[in-house]
Amino acid sequence: MTKICKDGSGDAVWIELNAPPQTPIDWKEAIASAKNAASCGQKIFWELRLGLSEPFFPIDDEMRLSELCLVLKHFSDQIYPIFEDATFGVALYRGPLDLTERFFWSERQKENYAAWKEENKGSSPAFFCLDTLAAYFQLLAHKLPDSLPVFALFDGAGLSRVEALRLLSKERFQHFELAAKGVGSSSWCLKWENESISHSESRFGVVLPNSCDPALFEGLLESMDALSLAYRVVNESFITEEWDGLEAMIAPALSSRGARMLRGFSASGGVVIYVNEPFGIADEISLEEFRGRGIRTPDLLVPNQPR
Repeated sequence: MTKICKDGSGDAVWIELNAPPQTPIDWKEAIASAKNAASCGQKIFWELRLGLSEPFFPIDDEMRLSELCLVLKHFSDQIYPIFEDATFGVALYRGPLDLTERFFWSERQKENYAAWKEENKGSSPAFFCLDTLAAYFQLLAHKLPDSLPVFALFDGAGLSRVEALRLLSKERFQHFELAAKGVGSSSWCLKWENESISHSESRFGVVLPNSCDPALFEGLLESMDALSLAYRVVNESFITEEWDGLEAMIAPALSSRGARMLRGFSASGGVVIYVNEPFGIADEISLEEFRGRGIRTPDLLVPNQPR
């Protein structure tokens, strides 16, 4: 389990580097704190405060983008080489997941949204806003060393758990590490709480279908919460990439492609637990059967089995 804390009590210390617009960089105190942490054997989690979470951030402003790129170049050239071995990662964003009410709707972005809406009929504008921000993140990340893990921290307040999980799709953030709060303990992201970030291992996965009734899936998550088991949600499109460390996957109805990936998981030694209809996979069990008798794997003991 990894824990990042601002007070220095975790495995890594969280250090902010403030970079207000049109202001000379002054990170002397932060660098002194980083040197102290590194000398104590702690890892360093940097947070670059670039203003990206401020309401109506001017995402179309080329001069602002150039200024931010200079900040990242300074970090990459002057800071990272000194602390490379001690660095856990760097965060470019800490703020809300739903940007709809604080997005800068310039004429250019209104045009982009109109085109996006034609291809994504029925989708919430929250997805467009986050897609646009993710693309901006990618521009900034290119200014950082390839070896440096890049993070974004999202607050899912005001969203349902299913809405938040869909927004946090790995398809949108393939090249970023994510931490989130306000989405329950089921996210594939690191868990962000107040001034700490943590990660704990889970051996159960719950598959989020590409298409499903949000209320039904929320009910499935609530039933998992009631079992008091540590689990993580796995997006259907990323079953193969995400099954490492999992010993069982619970899945409602999936597409034929998703079902094929579940067969691969089973073939690799994993246990498939179906919610309604079986997938026709060897040794699969139903969710009701799982609740009643549990399952045993080489390293895992779950409810209703004697030790």
